[in-house]
Amino acid sequence: MKDVEHFLETWNKAKSPEAFIETGIELPDPQKVRAYLESLPAKDKQEKTEALATIMNVLEDYTKNLEEQMDATAQQLKDTRAAEDATQAYTKADATGNKDDENS
Repeated sequence: MKDVEHFLETWNKAKSPEAFIETGIELPDPQKVRAYLESLPAKDKQEKTEALATIMNVLEDYTKNLEEQMDATAQQLKDTRAAEDATQAYTKADATGNKDDENS
């Protein structure tokens, strides 16, 4: 039960998903969460359930955003590498062409 309260308190203190993740806190065991929620009065149970659901939704959106950013960065790296390869091939071909011109 303390794990769930600590999790919620840490979330409330964090200024952003990044700050929350940087605390290194781990998600409580789902069985402990269920037991904790079941031990609460109905009003508190609903409030805590909604808070946990909100946290999970925010973290899920945050990780999706990170995945999209990583995919975009990977594509940029791939495009940059392709451009570098093309530049090197052009430079090599140009150097070979200049040697042929000098030999003529």
